[in-house]
Amino acid sequence: AVGGMPFLLPLLLQIGCAVHAGKTGRPFYWLYIILLLPGIGILAYIAVELLPEWLGHPGSRRAAGKLGRLVESEKLYIRLADEAEMAPTVENRLRLAEECLALGRCQEAAGIYHQCLQGIHADDPDIMLGLARAEFGAGEAAAARATLDRLRTANPNYQSAEGHLLYARALEAVGELRAAREEYEALATYYPGPEAKCRYALLLRNLGDTEKSAAVLAEVKRSLDRSPRHVRRRYTEWHAMAREGLRG
Repeated sequence: AVGGMPFLLPLLLQIGCAVHAGKTGRPFYWLYIILLLPGIGILAYIAVELLPEWLGHPGSRRAAGKLGRLVESEKLYIRLADEAEMAPTVENRLRLAEECLALGRCQEAAGIYHQCLQGIHADDPDIMLGLARAEFGAGEAAAARATLDRLRTANPNYQSAEGHLLYARALEAVGELRAAREEYEALATYYPGPEAKCRYALLLRNLGDTEKSAAVLAEVKRSLDRSPRHVRRRYTEWHAMAREGLRG
């Protein structure tokens, strides 16, 4: 597999360009050009779409870095898939499933997690949580909620802040807003970082409790305003959401 890597590089570059074009909202015809004319299409995409951005935009290095990371992620996916095929151990499959999640291949990840929930691993809480993450990412909130219910029944002492947040989000997604509010309210007291509080505030607003929503967002904004710069950078999305929510 390693010796054949140079021959895979054109394919990886093709995949990277196609994924980049899709994620950055480029015109749809670029996908046809990249996929149907691999060599010329890749060069055309780089020359027409990427080089002007890299050379003239202040964020050019970040753009190049993102494309590089996409290519590296695809390379890692191919390597992990190769390893899981040659040695289909639970450990190898789980590494592949995590990479699938990172790449947004949620349906594929869910299938792998299902394969791992066998024998002595049938009730493994970490694998079940991975499956729920994949199901939710694939838009199957009801399935994610059911998986988390099974996890809790099989592992009553298992604790996971991420799992708790996912459960609240699944409840919200299937329309059980009152139950979701209770879960978010509990999460707001201990969840690390501002995501749970921001999601709680948004749900409160949707339920009509604008006063409570504004109070939660104000708390988030105040906390992040006082935080070190590296913390604010880490939570840029939620900081901006708190500010915009208070303005609205």
